[in-house]
This record gives sequence, C-alpha cells and structure tokens, in this order.
Amino acid sequence: MTGSLSQSVSAVTLDIAARLVHMPPQRVRRYASLGLVEPRRVEGDRWWFGQEELARLRKIRRLQDDLGLNLAGIEVALHLTDRIEQLSRRSEHDVRANEEHQHQNGTNGTKGTNPAETQVQGGTANGYFTF
Repeated sequence: MTGSLSQSVSAVTLDIAARLVHMPPQRVRRYASLGLVEPRRVEGDRWWFGQEELARLRKIRRLQDDLGLNLAGIEVALHLTDRIEQLSRRSEHDVRANEEHQHQNGTNGTKGTNPAETQVQGGTANGYFTF
C-alpha cells in the first residue's frame, strides 16, 4: 500500500495500519494495549486506525527505532509532545481571541506591547524602571 492510499481512507484495520507504518502487527497491538495509541474504533475483534493514529504510530516508531527510546521513554516523549501541541493550540486560540477582541474594540493592540516601552514601578527618580 502506498502513503497516498492511506491518506484517502478514513480508517484502516490493524494489519493494514501496521504495514503502512512499517511495523509488525504485534507491535501495533502491544502499543494499543499499553495505551500509547488508541484505535479510532473497535468492532468485535477488529481494530481500526485513522490518520491521527497512523501519525502517532509513525512517531512511536521513530522514537524507538531512530532515537533508541524504550517504552517508558516513548511514553514520556509522547506525553510531552501531546502537551506541547495542546499548549500550542491554546496559544493560537488565545491569539485569535485577542485579535478579535481588539478588532471589536477598534484597537490594533500595539499600545504597550513593545517590551522596550514596558514600565515597572521601582526606585528611579520618577518611580518607574523602563525596559
């Protein structure tokens, strides 16, 4: 199977997923059993994996084969990358919400955002430090 075929279907069985990510099916089954990847759906004894799960399996393969991480290391690395992605999405959401808020209020958001213009109350003659 080719990568383009894997992108054209919404979910593939465990055996096909294993072939697409260049792993033995037993390894995919083990990673799913350990909770490192979750099948998109389970129908009886068939596990189905979508594009997100295939990408995660590829990431797991790279962590183990290319970087030599053991299962504990893979679990930590996945947790950290998941958290980074979550924070990135939240940050993007916050930026969009802030831009929308500024647009609604008719401001462009530039006042006071330059770090060189930030003032902190302190012990200078005028009572402020300027950074």
